[in-house]
Amino acid sequence: MNVAGDARIIRTLIHFSEQGSSDLLPRASSTLRDALLCQMTIRRLKSIPVVVVPFVVVVPVVVVVPVVVVPLVAVVPVVVVPLVVVVPVVVVVVVLIK
Repeated sequence: MNVAGDARIIRTLIHFSEQGSSDLLPRASSTLRDALLCQMTIRRLKSIPVVVVPFVVVVPVVVVVPVVVVPLVAVVPVVVVPLVVVVPVVVVVVVLIK
């Protein structure tokens, strides 16, 4: 296997495929074609802008905090605290009435 020659062929194929001449791709051997597709995928992944990361990380946090955390902070005092106070009082009153 001629690694240097294969690398040169892969670079040439990538160059022509980026120029829109993808007709060379079917003519390449399956190994070279797989290597070319891997290289093209890596190049595409590297070209994804860093702006994507804030949308993946920051947007969920910005959405989750108001939608999940804020209601929890509101529900605890409004629902849980009254239950902790009201249930014992009702139980005591019911026990005293009987």
